[in-house]
Amino acid sequence: MHQSTKDKCDALGIALLTICWAGCIDREGDAGAGIAWTEWDSAGVIIVDNEPPAPESRLAWSIGSQPTIAIGSVDSGEADQFFRVTDATRLSDGRIVIANTGSNELRVFNPDGTHAGTWGGMGEGPGEFTSYSPTAMVSWSGDSVAAPNPWDLRLFLNAREAAEAASDEVVTRPSERVFVDPPDSIIAYLGAPPWGLAHPIRVAVSAEEDHAYVMDFGAQVVRQFTLEGEFVRDYGTGRGQGPGEFLNLSDVEVDPEGQVWTLDPAQGRVQVFDRAGEVVETIRTPGNATAFELTPTGDMVLMTLDSLLLRRVSRDGTVVRRFGRLVDDQYVNSIAVWGFIDVNGSNVFYSGVYGGFLGRWSVDDGALHYLEPTVMEKPFPTPVRRDGTVMVAEEDRYGVSFGISARQDTVYVLGHGDGKYLVDVYEAERGEYQYSIPILTPSESVSAISVTRDHLIVTADTLVTVWNRAN
Repeated sequence: MHQSTKDKCDALGIALLTICWAGCIDREGDAGAGIAWTEWDSAGVIIVDNEPPAPESRLAWSIGSQPTIAIGSVDSGEADQFFRVTDATRLSDGRIVIANTGSNELRVFNPDGTHAGTWGGMGEGPGEFTSYSPTAMVSWSGDSVAAPNPWDLRLFLNAREAAEAASDEVVTRPSERVFVDPPDSIIAYLGAPPWGLAHPIRVAVSAEEDHAYVMDFGAQVVRQFTLEGEFVRDYGTGRGQGPGEFLNLSDVEVDPEGQVWTLDPAQGRVQVFDRAGEVVETIRTPGNATAFELTPTGDMVLMTLDSLLLRRVSRDGTVVRRFGRLVDDQYVNSIAVWGFIDVNGSNVFYSGVYGGFLGRWSVDDGALHYLEPTVMEKPFPTPVRRDGTVMVAEEDRYGVSFGISARQDTVYVLGHGDGKYLVDVYEAERGEYQYSIPILTPSESVSAISVTRDHLIVTADTLVTVWNRAN
């Protein structure tokens, strides 16, 4: 039998009222005075508003004048002296975990406020964080805590002694690439003095292909340049939690109207800036989303470290579809399938950081067209547990791709092989390898590419180089 939306809302209102009435039964079993409530209709939706209970009611609650527990000091020099606290959470056993970004640590305190231990520290090894992290925490299964790092996700287990799991031996065959001539004409350097860049790791290009938007992770801003190297403006005002501020800026996109979209997983939001650099919209996103792309219909495709890799999300934040299963038990092994995505027309393309695979899905229905080995043919690694952390083993952490750019019938994957950085070129329809373009740069830190009709744009160290595209 069909039930109208209004009927469902009426039923929900009755259910809510029944629950409220049951909560008013006192200990002797006599019905107490009911809680006052009002009901009104808003655009066809019945809204029930419950009044606060009377102060003398046993249901009343208030915030005490003193905190139950206070953790922190000004100059103790101990673990309770914090610098740049960015997040905190309580575990089921009462322990409190505090993200202290200033020391790159998660500090754990007992329910009484005494220091129980410290997880993390500065570094790139197991259980360590790189600069400006951890900026947030996400609840994980088994009463564990996952904390995002700029380049991966660190998972801290609630186990006193986490057993080490041996990773499968990974065998990769030698690169069998076909090389073409590298680009030999540099058009401009974006970020040259006086408009320097601290740590550019993403770049987006305008629909007209005449401006580049560089995500500067070090400064936590997006900087707009012409492709001739002229600085235009900044989007965002740096580190913080207010409008236009970021804690862990991780991706940037530009829509056809010239609006700039930015993803900040630490704050679980996408902020949309107009052409003048003002925030005009904020969209909530899950904290485990590390990258995103815009679709031609105005939706977003989020890449998430979850049981499914991809989510199509409408502009109001509603999840339309979830898809993208790459490995068994992907929720636990999600670190291993971390990668990069790009949307081209009705398709979303994926390249893995640790696993040599190129994937293509339909944006419309989430159907998988292919998940094919790249020229590297490296399998997805098996995450290991070390010092209470689930992560990719050190011997498996060399990346096979560092970025992806899809254009028309071609996919470009930024990779490394034969002692140099290069761009591997694939046919988009079936994922077949075509050839490789060497990148002539002395840098050891190439981090992103974008390909236009006439340009190859590469971020490396503190500069973004615009090459004249020959292939």
